[in-house]
Amino acid sequence: MRPVRRRRYRGMQLALGAGGAVLLGIALAGAEGLRVNTTASMPRGIWRVAAAGTRIARGDIVSVCLPDSPAVREAGLRGYIPTGVCPAG
Repeated sequence: MRPVRRRRYRGMQLALGAGGAVLLGIALAGAEGLRVNTTASMPRGIWRVAAAGTRIARGDIVSVCLPDSPAVREAGLRGYIPTGVCPAG
């Protein structure tokens, strides 16, 4: 292989490895209760999700799962409610 091709191949390997490491880090952070918010719905950044039953204080942001019902499923199909990690979507 010529030196130029070798350098390109090496650069591609490094880029793919770095991308894989970032994706793995995000997946592991999600398993540990960390969430990355990139939308304008809440302040952007990394959020820690506490377990159910944790004491709630003024100023905390609370997320709940809607019950799995025909109305909730229909709202999801129509795009009124985004999909998420809850059992109902």
